[in-house]
Formats: sequence, structure tokens, C-alpha cells
Amino acid sequence: AISKSGTSTRLFQDGSQVGSTYTDNNNYANKPMRIGLAYDGTAGFGGNISSFRAVKGSGLYTANFTLPSQITNISGTSLLTCQGRIINDRSSNNLTITVNGDATVSNTGKDIIPFEIT
Repeated sequence: AISKSGTSTRLFQDGSQVGSTYTDNNNYANKPMRIGLAYDGTAGFGGNISSFRAVKGSGLYTANFTLPSQITNISGTSLLTCQGRIINDRSSNNLTITVNGDATVSNTGKDIIPFEIT
């Protein structure tokens, strides 16, 4: 998980913070959301993502946490995807997801990226 609360950004792996808290003064409100790509659409990620949720308005994780068995559509959820074998938005926003490059759903049930949210 990546969590930004105010100017503090944290990276978590399996519920534990990895590295130090990063001070981030950037405003991402007018930027496209790219999952598995750098902000400019380069530097793709070659791996799997399962259960992706974007929450607007609060940094959901500010300390180590216990992994939920399944992520759900909570207050502030802007995007909820990569659950099951279809790449779609299960939040109340029903955003269009454009699959870029060779992104596919793998046999393990985890979605392979990159893709862009429009």
C-alpha cells in the first residue's frame, strides 16, 4: 500500500512500513492515475497487483496494519479494482479503465499491469 496523509507518504508491504516516511508536497489532483507506470507513462512495472483501492481525502494507513482478507468499498473510495479476473472499477464511480500494452489477467487471478484510469 502507498498512503499519503498531508505531506507524509508511506510505503507498506504486507502491512509493514518499508523505508522512511517521505515528505511529499506535490498536488496530484489534476494528474492521471497510472497504476504500474511512472507519472509520465514510462518505467513500467513487471509484476502482479491484486486488490487495488484508491481512497481520496484521507491517508488510510499511517502505521503498520493487519492485511484485510479482502479490500472493500469504504468511504472516500475513488477506485476499487483488480479483484477477481476482470479489470474493472467496483467503486461507486464506475470509472473507465484503459488497459495499456500487454496487461492481462493471469492464471493466478492477479491482474498484470500497466493500465491507466481515465
